[in-house]
Amino acid sequence: MMSLLFDYHVNYHSDSRNGTDLPFSIFSMTQQGLEHKKSSIGNQDSATLYLGRNILIGCVADGCTGGNSLDRKSFNQVGAVVGGYLTVRLLRKLVLKNHVAVSELLPVFEKELMFHLRKLQRAVNPWRFERDEVLRNLFLSTLIFFVITKDEYMIANCGDGDVVVNGIHSNLGKEGGSYFASNLIGIQNMKRVASPEEFNIRFHCISQGRSEDVRSMFIATDGFLDGDILQQNEFQRFFLSTDISGNRNGFQDRRSEFRKDFLPPTLAVKNGRLWPQDDATFISIRRVSKLDL
Repeated sequence: MMSLLFDYHVNYHSDSRNGTDLPFSIFSMTQQGLEHKKSSIGNQDSATLYLGRNILIGCVADGCTGGNSLDRKSFNQVGAVVGGYLTVRLLRKLVLKNHVAVSELLPVFEKELMFHLRKLQRAVNPWRFERDEVLRNLFLSTLIFFVITKDEYMIANCGDGDVVVNGIHSNLGKEGGSYFASNLIGIQNMKRVASPEEFNIRFHCISQGRSEDVRSMFIATDGFLDGDILQQNEFQRFFLSTDISGNRNGFQDRRSEFRKDFLPPTLAVKNGRLWPQDDATFISIRRVSKLDL
């Protein structure tokens, strides 16, 4: 069982060489679900991070496992990876280049994301009769993202998963089956650009406010967190504590600490039960309490 180690299959981007003036450290890992592994289905989760001098952006995505292919499964690791990257890239553009306030991001972001998803769909150029099935097989994923600047932060989602901000947990399970790219299904006119008000499935703001109020932040796909893990002391200490030894911010290598301090007691709590059954991906953000900038 100890071969279950999680790892850094994360899309990480930084134009500041992992240097940031924000007092936060970031850590992220992913693991293929054991049920997927038994069925030879790849990890259909993804995590994407951008670290800049005055901004942090991250997104976890969970590809939809379902479709009308021969084995009734999809290949939505494509949707998760591309959707997560597009989300982070567009948020970066809107905040840094277009100077959109974090509190006003969602409608503008939704319109931009839809525009780029349609460009991708046109580039793939499926035949009309298979267009919707290509969308279901290659484009559908949940998306949970955060943006942190010097003054503001926001967390938003489209689809299920888990969010913990300053120890307060939001279970997004009721939004299972919500995929933003589903708004493309059934559209006949590929050139018409719809407004966000016409979308059937939209993003929702989970939390927003002043960055100075953030002590810890945790976002994850639905395969990682459950009641057993949420309540155990190891989860609280590892992910939610702001008492970080040293004075390092930016992306930090906590892999050994994760495998030594968090993973063994978590597997012990599971007492032989499969975990994670589904693909599991998280991004953890903690305030650095003694940062010397």
